[in-house]
Amino acid sequence: MQDATRQLPATVAVSYWTGQRWMPVSLPPVMLASPTTISFEAETTPAIRLDMTSRAPNTGNGFLGISELQF
Repeated sequence: MQDATRQLPATVAVSYWTGQRWMPVSLPPVMLASPTTISFEAETTPAIRLDMTSRAPNTGNGFLGISELQF
């Protein structure tokens, strides 16, 4: 969702928990037709981590938000 304060991320990295450390997913995340949807290779894990970088850090309109996750 984009509005006056929230923007799409400049970058997104997806990692999964192995039980000992965070590992990047096998294939890098791919932006799909909708710019707010990403897809990545399935992993068997108890946890997923999304690292997102703001397009406008330290400004009033560079906030990021996740409104829905589907597994």
